[in-house]
Amino acid sequence: LADRGSRATWVAGVCAGSLLLGAAGLLLGYRATTNFQLHDNLVHYGAVPARGNVVEDRNRITAGPATGSFEIGLRLLQAFFGDDVARKSELMMEYAPRPPFGVGTPELAGPELTEQLLAASADMGAVFAQVAERAARRLGVHAETVQAAV
Repeated sequence: LADRGSRATWVAGVCAGSLLLGAAGLLLGYRATTNFQLHDNLVHYGAVPARGNVVEDRNRITAGPATGSFEIGLRLLQAFFGDDVARKSELMMEYAPRPPFGVGTPELAGPELTEQLLAASADMGAVFAQVAERAARRLGVHAETVQAAV
């Protein structure tokens, strides 16, 4: 992944896949995003954490889960084949999200629901944090330095 990604025209990661890119050293110095529950781990990979459903920085494009994967796909169709193909693809897949509950981000969900979800996913988050810390040592990344730059 590190070898191919270092030579790729585009490198994309969705959900925890963004952290996989980071572990391969492909996010060093790049703005990136992932699921909000895992967002704090990005600094361990030398990435500059940025909030957003999709974050594009030079030839790196990352997203949180679900709708972000569609949006990355459409953005890459645009980059490879142009606006017309991307627009037709959006129409073909009828991509027009209408979230039924309107709580798709921590800001929209509010603190109570967000804390409930964070508590329910704490075990998973702890595993991701351990992996991130090991990767930071391997990559020579000092998370405090990255956080200070943010």
